Amino acid sequence: MGAMNEPLWRGSSSNIYQFEPGKVLKVPREVPSTNDGYEILNRDRAKGFDVEREIYEELGENDLILPYYGCHELEGYRGLLFAQADSNLQEYLEEGFTKATMPERKRWCRQAADAIAYIHDRGIIHSDLRPENFLIHGQDIWLSDFNGSVCEERGLDGGQLPDAGFWNLEWETTRATDIFALGSVLYAIVTGWWPFCKPGAMNGLDRKDASSYDEQVAERFKNGKFPDVSSLSGGHIIMGCWTGQYDSAADVKRDCDNTYAGSSFVPVGTAKFIPITKTQEQTFRDPLRPNQDGTTQYNEENDTIWRDMANQCELQVKCLMSAHQDAFLIGAGKGAV
Repeated sequence: MGAMNEPLWRGSSSNIYQFEPGKVLKVPREVPSTNDGYEILNRDRAKGFDVEREIYEELGENDLILPYYGCHELEGYRGLLFAQADSNLQEYLEEGFTKATMPERKRWCRQAADAIAYIHDRGIIHSDLRPENFLIHGQDIWLSDFNGSVCEERGLDGGQLPDAGFWNLEWETTRATDIFALGSVLYAIVTGWWPFCKPGAMNGLDRKDASSYDEQVAERFKNGKFPDVSSLSGGHIIMGCWTGQYDSAADVKRDCDNTYAGSSFVPVGTAKFIPITKTQEQTFRDPLRPNQDGTTQYNEENDTIWRDMANQCELQVKCLMSAHQDAFLIGAGKGAV
């Protein structure tokens, strides 16, 4: 068991400490008595702690839920013990999304929908879905952070609502709260940014300017205005989440499984062949990875394969070998970032 050193991560209401290799302890942050309303704030945080503990007990073990190991103490501080993740989706977005491959993003879309379908089946509404609460471990994701969640059967209500960009503007937490937010999470996974935050886009917003972003996104959602998803892979699913077309997260999961199934985003029949030499083929040593500006690099030293940014197409490159000439199959399919 480790010592209570500097936290690995500081949240708005809790800190994360190393407990032992592979495990971390989530401890509520106590508001000092010098702050106005500290008693109310500390009471709310204690409530959130108990809500999260009971929610994890209700959820049980599931491959898509952050593993929970019960309540433990570290140097007199009581907290919830969890498996340690590698990162979270928000960190991937902020790093330019260059780490995420197309197969990874596709898998995360399916896993995110599957996780929400699972918790709803268990009678739980998350009520605070956003990229930061989906943790990365290896190549997969875990859903986490249930201190603001709702479970009617246990009489639990953490009193939380999603952040702007993920909130459907309804003050009552229902399954529809999560389904709307899931649409925004899928949008972020596919594109690499929050709703209306596409770099360089006309009337684009900066989510880091919180007050402006919150206000303008709420106004756009209120008026039924959403980002254009017509050329995105799974765009119909995202828009369906935003516009209330889904009655259940299980329906979203079904469509995600169908849309993102297989090993490629590229539709059959949209490919063309570009002959190259054996020497050129040798330059493609590294996997293709998308850049924030809509390009795809195969090597820093080599040329860039440009995608049609206007249509937001994605490219997949495969090496096809033959006895006389090598070729690359470049399939341009709708549905990329």
